[in-house]
Amino acid sequence: MFIKTINMSNQLQVASLTQLFQSYVSIDNEIQSLQAQQKSLRETKQNIQKQIIDTMKQNNIDHRTVKSGNHQFHINKRKQQSALSFGYIQTCFDELIPDEEQRNYVLQYLKEHREIKLIDELKMNPL
Repeated sequence: MFIKTINMSNQLQVASLTQLFQSYVSIDNEIQSLQAQQKSLRETKQNIQKQIIDTMKQNNIDHRTVKSGNHQFHINKRKQQSALSFGYIQTCFDELIPDEEQRNYVLQYLKEHREIKLIDELKMNPL
């Protein structure tokens, strides 16, 4: 009797796990679809933004606030910095540290002592 209970319990666990996998795949598919839609909308928005900015500059109103409906629009300049990559750090070290051995030592030290996190994640591969 106890063996049947364990088998029945395992069958329930397998069925539950199968259901969880199906839910996971369904949600993953929906996320991929939404991300594709979001990417398309972002590209469309960027194209429209470029058209608006170009039009405002051509009409010499790029320094003004424009009202449209319930919104106000103005062109704003924003700084965008490049990523702090090891290539960039090495270029800076080349300029700052004359001794190549010291540069390489510091760069290698930084690479080896970066914080690393191990995170469990479920990978899905199509059959």
